[in-house]
Amino acid sequence: MQRVAFLVCVLGACVLCSCARDKTPLGPAVRPAVCAQQDIPWPSIADSPWPMAGADPQSTRRGKYPGPKGGKVIWSVRFPASIWRRALALGQDGTVYTTASCSTKTDRCLYAISPDGTELWSRPLGSAVYGSSTPIVLADGGVLVVADKSAILYEFAPDGTLRWSYNTGVGLMTPRIGVGRDGTLYLVGWYPYPLLAIGRDGGVLWRSTDASFFRWGLGGWASMSADDEVVYLMAADTLSPASLVAFDAHTGAQLWRAPASWSSCHPVVDCEGNVYYSRLREDIGYVLRSVTDQGVLRWEADYPVLPGANLALARDGSLYVRGEKEELLCFDCAGHLKWSAPLPTGLGRYGGLAVVDGEGTCYLVHARFVSAFDRFGHPIFTCELPGLPSGLSEAAISAQGRLYVLGERELYPIE
Repeated sequence: MQRVAFLVCVLGACVLCSCARDKTPLGPAVRPAVCAQQDIPWPSIADSPWPMAGADPQSTRRGKYPGPKGGKVIWSVRFPASIWRRALALGQDGTVYTTASCSTKTDRCLYAISPDGTELWSRPLGSAVYGSSTPIVLADGGVLVVADKSAILYEFAPDGTLRWSYNTGVGLMTPRIGVGRDGTLYLVGWYPYPLLAIGRDGGVLWRSTDASFFRWGLGGWASMSADDEVVYLMAADTLSPASLVAFDAHTGAQLWRAPASWSSCHPVVDCEGNVYYSRLREDIGYVLRSVTDQGVLRWEADYPVLPGANLALARDGSLYVRGEKEELLCFDCAGHLKWSAPLPTGLGRYGGLAVVDGEGTCYLVHARFVSAFDRFGHPIFTCELPGLPSGLSEAAISAQGRLYVLGERELYPIE
């Protein structure tokens, strides 16, 4: 009888222990949140695989097609001189458009490169301090670009013929032109106008009215809301903290601002209107955060990311970004860390450009390497690109499954 009682006690203790384990949180990575993303129709730009930097006006860095799986560089194009700011877009026919140095570090040209690496044409843009803007491929195949020092906006036909040009008369620092559904262009400038809107005829529609607070737009990158009503921009003043600022797309009036930092990444907008970016937190460093379309905080993650590293938003709502450590991080749309994958060691803090293809494969350009991971964090390949010593680059995914990477002086297609 005593033995039976003892066994009952032992069994009861095991059940209690089992129940205690069952109540232990399994962690957010077991059941990650899913926020299905749709491609937002944007009639003013080309229906191409990658018509502008960031892939689309919302800066998702998400391609429409599957990317490469082999990790093989098939050719390279070398430009005359190194450049500081990279620029890359793809036309409907697969033409690669980029701005790069013509002969010196300050002279810029717009180049059109065929899918086999042949230069189709190039057009001078004049001198640039921070680099010309990345091209935008328009719905009719035209290409828009601006040089920051000359402040001249150009539109070229697909064959390189100049359609028109317009001198904005404002100092610009625009690596990417924002574009509305109706074709309105949003350029990031210096004091006293951090943002200005240009109509399709080249005339200024408005200049932002918040010059008293915002001296300049950080990084010169404007992202559009999903409904085309708001322009998002990182802005700051020498005496004020950096902020994520929401501007009315029709008037330029400030709608709201949310805390940001000097090395925050470009804002990314999902199809529901939520905005994602990074911000410095004193306890652990830069972290991801998300706000609603009204600027209300949704969440702030508790895992450090590399300062200035760009985000990529996958179709299931997953967010890819390089971590503070040598790793690729994947968060769900609720800010939970799904997984982390190690990168080749010894790379330091250079490079954090993430892009994602239509299947959820993430490609990370870091230092002089490109690493590919599937949506579960399993490595696919890592290849070395000797022309990327600084890690400053741009990338785009074509309909043929190529990943184009623009380095310091070279353009590489990877299959």
